[in-house]
Amino acid sequence: MRAIVATMVTTGVTAGVTAGVTAGVTAGVTAGLLAGALTACSSTSSGLPYKPAVQPAGATVSAAYTIVSDRLRVEIDGGGRRLERAQIVKPDGTVLEAQTIEYTPAAGGGGSPVSIGFGVGSFGSMGGGVSTGVGVSTGGVVGGGGSSAVGSNIASFPLAQAGPSPWRVRVKLVGVDPADVLVGEPEGPSKPR
Repeated sequence: MRAIVATMVTTGVTAGVTAGVTAGVTAGVTAGLLAGALTACSSTSSGLPYKPAVQPAGATVSAAYTIVSDRLRVEIDGGGRRLERAQIVKPDGTVLEAQTIEYTPAAGGGGSPVSIGFGVGSFGSMGGGVSTGVGVSTGGVVGGGGSSAVGSNIASFPLAQAGPSPWRVRVKLVGVDPADVLVGEPEGPSKPR
């Protein structure tokens, strides 16, 4: 090792290596600060407003709803678990099965889908040069694959068959007991605020 260092000093490569290391350290600190700022801005909680009266063991469930044309769409966050079944339990005890269930992909790593990488390298047996590079990814998957984790599940029901709000949505996630979530507010005069 001493012989290599001595050779590098005698050939004048020291200045190039020092410049490369300094640039690499500066780029590394900058990338680290930027990655930390992006992580701090990401959210780890679902923020969906409706939750079951009793959470099922092994999962945290929350829900929200949207009415689109003649459809009731219920978004269900199961903490990354896939939705097996969704039903609306009507006041008379009958159930309405979801017509469709959609799965949205989870953001990688639980944080921002934007990632930043950087690298420093040298080449040549006698210190021929130094290279640096910085890259940015927005979470796209090239060539298929990707994570099997689910971000949210969206169950869709025909609005006419679902009846008036509120709706008791029975949620069955993979590996977890069913839970009922009361979604929406009863129709009637608006409450004073």
